[in-house]
Amino acid sequence: MLTELVGSCASETLDAYVRGLRGVFGDGLAGHYLYGSVACGAYDPAVSDVDVAVLHRSGLSGERRRVLARLHEHFGSRYAASARFDVSFVPLRLVGTYGENNLPYYRAGCFCPIGGGDVNPVMWHTLRTGEISGKASAARWALGEVDLRWRPLIERALTRYEGDDLSGSDPLLEKEAEAFALHLRNATE
Repeated sequence: MLTELVGSCASETLDAYVRGLRGVFGDGLAGHYLYGSVACGAYDPAVSDVDVAVLHRSGLSGERRRVLARLHEHFGSRYAASARFDVSFVPLRLVGTYGENNLPYYRAGCFCPIGGGDVNPVMWHTLRTGEISGKASAARWALGEVDLRWRPLIERALTRYEGDDLSGSDPLLEKEAEAFALHLRNATE
């Protein structure tokens, strides 16, 4: 089934990745979940990434972060498809919340030991409701979940996405997105 969604290369890469995660977390690995375009059946290898939420029971000590960094270094050098992975590490205690800004993440072939705490509406919606959705429906859902101050940001992003206007950057959108992420992180501290 997964091979049909993302192709054999990404499927084999994900299988190897999960084996590596089990080696790092052991029984502390609560689960690994695909969300976003793969989960919705809208994966396009030309433009899509592979969104993965890694849920864990274990703490993320400095040593565990170093082991994760080594896993990702090995993983990235061995599997070219790993550059398409966008991985967020979510402690079970944070499921359904905005996250924390001190969590590790793996994106664009690089592991970062801190700075995560994904505020992606797709992940937020999936973990909060248990439902799988795409970007547009998750953004529409988020409109009812955020303060009024942030609704124009989400509406602007939604308009661009629904209008298939993803070419070029939008400096105002990027600036506001950074402010929104900071707001969400501060709201949970």
